[in-house]
Amino acid sequence: MINGLKKVLFTLIGLANVLCIALMLLVGYSDRLSPEAHPTLGWVGITFPAFVLVNLLFVPLWALLSKRGLLIPVVGFLLAFPPIRIYMPLHLPGEPPEGSLRIISYNVAGYGGNYKYDHAFDSVFSYIIAHKPDIVCLQEDMTSKWLDTQERYAEVFAYNDTTCLTRKGAPRNCMGIHTRFPILRKERLAYSSPSNGSVAYYLQIGKDTVIVINNHLETSHLSAKERNRYQEMLKGDMQKDTVRAETFFLKDKLLASMRVRAHQVEVVQQYVEAHRQYQHAHGDAQQPFVRQRGQANQ
Repeated sequence: MINGLKKVLFTLIGLANVLCIALMLLVGYSDRLSPEAHPTLGWVGITFPAFVLVNLLFVPLWALLSKRGLLIPVVGFLLAFPPIRIYMPLHLPGEPPEGSLRIISYNVAGYGGNYKYDHAFDSVFSYIIAHKPDIVCLQEDMTSKWLDTQERYAEVFAYNDTTCLTRKGAPRNCMGIHTRFPILRKERLAYSSPSNGSVAYYLQIGKDTVIVINNHLETSHLSAKERNRYQEMLKGDMQKDTVRAETFFLKDKLLASMRVRAHQVEVVQQYVEAHRQYQHAHGDAQQPFVRQRGQANQ
């Protein structure tokens, strides 16, 4: 009798673990699906960490109940290793290969951090300079009449350029590149967005022309109030009916942004595919493109 109940219990726990693994794999590999073509499955990837955590909780449970049962969550983690590594990449320390480049990409939030930080530009600038990069790609790299950021970067980098993504009124987003390599030319990638964009920079590196694409893709567009509501929901400080309504609201808003971002990513991918010849191209006779001090190129 007891052995029979024990067998039923192990079977139910095993089925629950297998179901968790199946859902973990489904959401973990959902990045293969475009939110444009598959709106229902295109956004479920954000739930991936929850299934990883639940599968992890099965490990101590099986350790107490059955050593053989440990194989179930372990096999699940092995099958989900690619998306786990993408979500939580592990980089072991080591010496960089000879001839490698050091590249920094940083959304500097207009050097204001929504006005949360004092001396934000000096902090960002000091961090960048301390790492001695060869190429720096910045998003929201804005300047102002009180702070000429480009002048400061020009003291360190020989070649600098800023592309403002909005043409009317004050720029809400500018893409910057600061590098020790000559900028031969640049090109805006063809997708429409009021305050986002991608800029391809053609750099002269030795005898090669190398394309570096600086991206500021569509954001989630969640306001500060909506972010606070989301945190309240996670903490359990919200009524059940409100949680349900808030969940559907967040899902619809995130999915709308994901659809737009998916199109932008496809444009960037198509541009890379169309310019693969530059991987082995030799330098041309073009003159370096140099941004004039105090000029923000459109």
